[in-house]
Amino acid sequence: MEAIAHKNETEIQTLDEHLKNVARLASGFAKTFNNSDWANYAGLFHDFGKADNDWQKYIRGEKSTSVNHSEAGAQYAYSKMNSKDPIAKVIPYLIAGHHAGLPDYSAGSGNSLKSILQDYDFAYLDKLHEWQ
Repeated sequence: MEAIAHKNETEIQTLDEHLKNVARLASGFAKTFNNSDWANYAGLFHDFGKADNDWQKYIRGEKSTSVNHSEAGAQYAYSKMNSKDPIAKVIPYLIAGHHAGLPDYSAGSGNSLKSILQDYDFAYLDKLHEWQ
């Protein structure tokens, strides 16, 4: 069964289709400031957490509560980058804030980017990546 990203009464958009479309659009928008590669990666991973079984049950109406799906994409992007390089936090920052706005790095309201990136579980992230 394919992972679903969005649905309404008449249409279903698969997660694969959604991520590729967002990556293409974001990449095109970012060409004007020479960062289409960064935008492409941010688009590809922004809804990565929607591959989670609990989120899929939610979108299919089998579960009444949603799960946080933007943190998984930020964690996955960060896990695949050179985490010793400060610039490696830029794409995860964009992904982590794609619904609620950019988080503070180490404190403030909600989850900080630092706490999001410290909490990733490689086995879980790799399992999510299997849907592709």
